[in-house]
Amino acid sequence: MALVATIINIFLWSRWTYSASRVFFVRNSYNSFLQISAFLFPFYSASFAISGFQVSFYKIMPIFLFLSFMLSKEKLNPKVFIISTYFILITGISYFYAYSSGFFDEVIALGRNEKSAYLAPLIQGTLFLFAILQFWFVRKNDQIDHIKILSCYIYGCLLLVIIGYIQILAYATNLPWFDYWFLHDALGRGEEESLASLANDRGLYRMSSLSGEPRHFAALLALSLMLKQYVQDANRDLKYITGKNSIFTSIFIFSGFLLTISSSGLLSIMIGFGTFLFFTRTRRFVLYSFLSFLILLLFSEYTLIGNLLWKLSSIDMVLYAVKKDAFALYAITNDWLHFFIGYGTNLADLYVKEYYLVQDSPFGGVRNRYLTETNPMEAIIAPTSAILQVLINGGLIGFFLVFMLIFGDIRHCRKKTIFLMISILAMSLSASTLIFPLSVIFFAIIASYEKEYR
Repeated sequence: MALVATIINIFLWSRWTYSASRVFFVRNSYNSFLQISAFLFPFYSASFAISGFQVSFYKIMPIFLFLSFMLSKEKLNPKVFIISTYFILITGISYFYAYSSGFFDEVIALGRNEKSAYLAPLIQGTLFLFAILQFWFVRKNDQIDHIKILSCYIYGCLLLVIIGYIQILAYATNLPWFDYWFLHDALGRGEEESLASLANDRGLYRMSSLSGEPRHFAALLALSLMLKQYVQDANRDLKYITGKNSIFTSIFIFSGFLLTISSSGLLSIMIGFGTFLFFTRTRRFVLYSFLSFLILLLFSEYTLIGNLLWKLSSIDMVLYAVKKDAFALYAITNDWLHFFIGYGTNLADLYVKEYYLVQDSPFGGVRNRYLTETNPMEAIIAPTSAILQVLINGGLIGFFLVFMLIFGDIRHCRKKTIFLMISILAMSLSASTLIFPLSVIFFAIIASYEKEYR
């Protein structure tokens, strides 16, 4: 299976690289590249490793969009400089203070590699900043078929659900399947636990297809169901997505979503569709809220649903289940200074690492990672929620700066479109970090189209 994994990996990257290179040498190839990229975005784990280096399409997409934009004749939006200046300034000051105060030495003593300790915040911070700024890196002068691009993403998710059912069949019949990050020793990397054992979490097989962990797959499918709401309003004939049979596509994708058995995914889709209905259909929102409450009340004791919902039973349980997000909430509210200006990109764990190392348990007692883990600070402690990442990195000022400047470029969109964007952002409060950079790209494409043709 490792050989099959390697072949798929090489094929996907070859196809994407070929399409990307054409943008620089072939006229009118930008739209085609965006369609190919949108289709491949959901294949997260299938594109995760190149010679042992962890990378995926969505991570390098902002950098490519930037290079493509700079080689075009378009002018860079001044908002890019405003946001960049703010986050670079905060990060520079925070980094210097942490270095002079010996905070780096403390995390190195707790297991973090010395080189990683000093460089990782800068590298991760750059990726974080580009994920936001890519909203202004999508070229406006090229003819972009925004509906076709969004539909390609949905088709990609549809294919992954089909593969996901093959995955479930493989688990059930004890056939070999790809390892946790899809590649097992094919490129010299491996995991102690296989995806088969992790997928059988709590006695239930969980679908992840070729999208990494089940929670990642759930987030990607949730985003596809939200984007499908927009595509269906476009009055375009798209096979399986629009028309009278499109409901079966939604049901099929949603079935894959349920089989991920992801609590964070369930919470995100409840927030996303609940927010959208609140803005667009008040009566349906009331019915939706009542039915959601009724399901939680009547079926929470059943094994399958109980396994899915136990993390959502209380605020303490939610914080316990998402330890890095809990750390972010405590760090943000630690003091007024960092509440307003943040800690700089990926530097919070240097300042208030105790919020992660020592955490209360809803089952009683305290989890002390000083005692239970050999290298408790081996990796950067960053929240999975993109919204919390913006807050912890740039504080309340950075949060309003980013989203007010983005809103300035989407306010011309239809009200329903704006409500959909707000709903997707609300989803990112609990969903995997994956959907935020993808959403920003899709927002830019939609906003560019609606500004031109409205």
